[in-house]
Amino acid sequence: MQVMRSLALFVMLAMPPLLNAEMTVKDYREKRSDRIVGEMVKFYVQGLGDGMSWADIVNKLRSANGRAGAPLYCAPEKLALTRENYLDILDAGIERALDHQTKAEVEKQPIGPILLNSLMETFPCKTKP
Repeated sequence: MQVMRSLALFVMLAMPPLLNAEMTVKDYREKRSDRIVGEMVKFYVQGLGDGMSWADIVNKLRSANGRAGAPLYCAPEKLALTRENYLDILDAGIERALDHQTKAEVEKQPIGPILLNSLMETFPCKTKP
């Protein structure tokens, strides 16, 4: 128990950027490979992805009930997105951003909008004819 408290205190003191601000692409790339902090980064990305998934479900339910709301993205119904899926989708989105922006511009961006845009590009919703 004491070891867990010490580890938690260490992480809280050593990693204030992870605790008080939205993570940027630069932070994500630098911290992801760290043995301990990298796990926190991966859980953070999973939390972002899971939150976006819930927002998407709410929008679909609202739309189905005739209220304002449209799907954010349309992942296959039988696909349960995992942490690794979210990380791969985010990495692909960062690479796409680098195709039309400088590295410095991309590194300043928060990863949340990049992940959402990547989910929308990976799982586009089909428009009705």
